[in-house]
Amino acid sequence: LRAPFKLYGKLFLRITHAISRQQEFVADRLAAQLVGAAPLIAGLQTIHRVAPAFDEYWRNEFVPLLQEGYRAPLAAGFDSFLGAPKIKATVDRQLETELKEDKANPYDTHPTLRERIAALAQRPSDASAAAAVATRADALLAEAGAWERELVTALITTAPNASKTEPQLAPVAWPEVGQRVDLPFWRKLVTANHAALTGLTADRVPELETGFQAFAQKLVTDDGRPIAPDGVGPFAAGVIGAALTVLLCERGGAVERLPGQDPTVRLGGASLEPFSVLPSMVRKELSAEDWRRTCAEFGIEGLDLASVATAGNGGSSIG
Repeated sequence: LRAPFKLYGKLFLRITHAISRQQEFVADRLAAQLVGAAPLIAGLQTIHRVAPAFDEYWRNEFVPLLQEGYRAPLAAGFDSFLGAPKIKATVDRQLETELKEDKANPYDTHPTLRERIAALAQRPSDASAAAAVATRADALLAEAGAWERELVTALITTAPNASKTEPQLAPVAWPEVGQRVDLPFWRKLVTANHAALTGLTADRVPELETGFQAFAQKLVTDDGRPIAPDGVGPFAAGVIGAALTVLLCERGGAVERLPGQDPTVRLGGASLEPFSVLPSMVRKELSAEDWRRTCAEFGIEGLDLASVATAGNGGSSIG
């Protein structure tokens, strides 16, 4: 008895979605008449390239700031995020895969990117139209910063279970996030793992390879919760990175973290990415000998990673 209704439903969706796809082609032709085919193709590729990355940027870079009561420039941060080498390689690869492998489906409401580009490529180019749209979209907005603040507020207040009251957020520049927002959290994480870090000096980090499981099992989150077994590896690298970062900052270093990139500590004209130390050792890209030389260069050889757990933001417990 259900078969006729299921057949009708499928037929209805195929017909209506085919009409929807055709309407997209018509809309593309109109847009190409206004701005030119080449700019429209570039715009479509940009949207398909970066749109999936925004969710990761929002969730992993921006929301943690909001939770700490800060708001950084949204658009500038996303630009920085897309420019990070790992992120750029990922989004470029995703676009290339979509252009090569994406297949049409009769139930799709939109044509594939490849189909839309193929249709637009048949249209004549218009150099004057391309020059007219060379300006970034945000430059066309008066008071772009105010619009951005409104957008952030809307994203926050419309989230599931969110308060409808506009939050009071302190502005912060992205280069300051590492020092003002991340460093206090890393101190808290190191303090929570004081017992696991006690006795482990910076230059002995390579020795974790032989006793990694025993070390990882002692680790807890900043509020004392145990770590799920499948996440202990990355979490251990994070704890070591946090301890090394705090240690270097206690010796006068300054930490900088831009969206999509590992934190960098600069001290005495040299720089180090502490959170990449343990992963680099696991991948055999950093030898124990090279790491000991790095520790000597930064003056942290022989210093206990747990010693920074009780160090204050302005002072040091390290001699």
